[in-house]
Amino acid sequence: MLNGQSTTIQRVGALKGHRPSDLCIEGPKAIVINVCSNKAVMDKRRLIPILLALELITGQRGLLTKARKSSAAFRLKKGMDIGVKITLKKSNM
Repeated sequence: MLNGQSTTIQRVGALKGHRPSDLCIEGPKAIVINVCSNKAVMDKRRLIPILLALELITGQRGLLTKARKSSAAFRLKKGMDIGVKITLKKSNM
């Protein structure tokens, strides 16, 4: 029964003009590069080399990511800069 169903689907697809290449899965739409540093909690200047390195690699400006919550275990306060994020889309990938 399964074979009969799959041949029916192929025939219907052929009638509607679908080719196997039309049914292929597309690639990723965006790539996100995210780097977090535990040393940035103590000193915000530790993010500058990371930011510059990612800008040289990707050719785009980085975005500083901030802590969403406070955490006493990691000595984090809400809103502190803890990392860098860059999103690559379309031709920049």
